[in-house]
Amino acid sequence: DHTIRADFQNVGIGDFPEENLVLYPNPTNGKLRIENGELTIEGVEVYDVYGKLLQTLTVNDVAADLDVTHLPAGLYFARIRTDNGVVTKRFVKR
Repeated sequence: DHTIRADFQNVGIGDFPEENLVLYPNPTNGKLRIENGELTIEGVEVYDVYGKLLQTLTVNDVAADLDVTHLPAGLYFARIRTDNGVVTKRFVKR
């Protein structure tokens, strides 16, 4: 079996308050808003279901707008780095 699987189970470090981080709208038609409240978002990486890096964004703010209009419809992962750790969130592009 030559299936490539992305393992996003162990990407978090530190005590990241994941419930404070929101992505919306999800599913999205092309624009995705990421908000974190009080922690600075340092950057965002977008991966496909195979673990291939598709997009990177440097942020350095508590919120970010991610343009994913160029991506085909499907399931993706946003790996979000903050000054307190890393968390990965799933989102769907319509």
